Amino acid sequence: DIDRSNGTHVINFRGRMSNGVIEYLYTRVAADAAGVGISATGNGLDHLKLFYPNIEFQAGGERTVVPTNKKCGPHFQSYAFFRTERCLAQCILAPAESLVSPVMFQLKPKDVVIHFRRPFFQFLGKNPHGIRRHTAWHTTPTYEYFANILLRMKAKGELGEVYIVAEPHQREDEIVEQIEAAFGAKWVSGLPNQDHYLSRVAPTFIGSFGTFSWTIAYLSQAKAIHLPIVTNMSYGSTWNWWDALFIEDDPRITYHDEVLRDWGGIGGFLTAADVIASDTVYSRSILNRTDGDFCHPRRDKVLMYKVRGQSQYPRQ
Repeated sequence: DIDRSNGTHVINFRGRMSNGVIEYLYTRVAADAAGVGISATGNGLDHLKLFYPNIEFQAGGERTVVPTNKKCGPHFQSYAFFRTERCLAQCILAPAESLVSPVMFQLKPKDVVIHFRRPFFQFLGKNPHGIRRHTAWHTTPTYEYFANILLRMKAKGELGEVYIVAEPHQREDEIVEQIEAAFGAKWVSGLPNQDHYLSRVAPTFIGSFGTFSWTIAYLSQAKAIHLPIVTNMSYGSTWNWWDALFIEDDPRITYHDEVLRDWGGIGGFLTAADVIASDTVYSRSILNRTDGDFCHPRRDKVLMYKVRGQSQYPRQ
C-alpha cells in the first residue's frame, strides 16, 4: 500500500517471500537516502525476520513511513530502480544457516537448478506457448523452453545433474515429470527460502516467469542464467510491466522468446542486445521505458557517448 501524500511513502509489507524481498530492499534504499530508520508491518516480513540475520528487528516504532520525494514511484520491481543495488542486496540477504540446503554441498560446476512455476489460475491460451493477450501475467514456460536449454548444454558436454524446485502442489505437473523423465532431473524442493537460496548459488539457473525467478536472477551468483520472455507484448507481470523487469546489463543472462516463430517470435539463446534490437512490441517498450518516476539515491548516469560522429546509447 502506497500513500504519496505529504511527501512520504507508507508501505505495508505484504505478499509472499520474494515480494517481501523487493519491498524490503526498496524501503532500505529509500531510508538510506533519507537518513531515517524503517518501521515495518505486515506478514510479508516474516520470511526476512526468520532467514536473513543481517536484517535486525527491534520492538516498538510507529507505522512504516519513509520520508522521500513525492515523485518517487512505487516499490514495484523495476530494474531501473534496483540496478545499482545488487551488491547491497546480496550482502543484506545473506542467509541464515537454516537456508543452507544439503543439496548445496552436492552442486558441481556443470549442475543446473530449475525453478518451475505454474500459477494457481491458468488462462487458456490461443497457442501452445501461452501467449494470452492481456491475460499473459499467468504465463507458464513450455517444456520446450527447458528442454532446448538442457539439450544444448548436453550437446556441449556441459550438463551435469539437473535439480528442480517448485511449490509442493506442482510436484506432479506434466512439465516437471517430462523434465524428470528426459534428463533424470531430481526434485529437491524444501522451504521457499531454501529453494530461493539454492537457486541463487546454482552454477546454472533456469527460471520461469514471476517474482520468485526474477529475484533469484537479480541476486544470483550463477555463471549462466536463462529466463523466458514474451516479445509480442510488454505487459504481463502482476507486479509491473514486463519491460520494466528486463535486465539489460548482465551478460550471464540468456533470454528465450516463448512466442512461436509462426506468431512472430524471435527464438531462443538471445543476448539482451539481441532482444533490444529485435523490433518487437517488447523491445520497443524497453527502449521507450523511463526511470523518471523513480527516485535514485545512488546512481552513476551515462547519458551518451560518441562513435565516429554518431551518438549511441550504451545499452549493453
